[in-house]
Amino acid sequence: MFVTGPNVLKAVTHEDVTFEELGGARVHNTTSGIAHFSCPSEQDCIRQIRQLMTFLPPNNLDDPPRIAPTDIPTRIEEGLDSIIPDNPTNHMT
Repeated sequence: MFVTGPNVLKAVTHEDVTFEELGGARVHNTTSGIAHFSCPSEQDCIRQIRQLMTFLPPNNLDDPPRIAPTDIPTRIEEGLDSIIPDNPTNHMT
């Protein structure tokens, strides 16, 4: 998933990159945020899809499935304070 290919990038910037480095699953799971899941195999992908489907209702008239939470509602997670940078223009540096 990218706008141009490695050959164009090479011609313009003289940089050698592979298709995977330019727009593969790893890039979109770790950098661009376009993808949220990456699977090492087709079997694992199908397993993850089945798991994701359990979060959806059977049709548009039903409510989504509900489960009782097991987490403590008053728990504080300090790491969440650093997810959003103070200055959004400096988040990649």
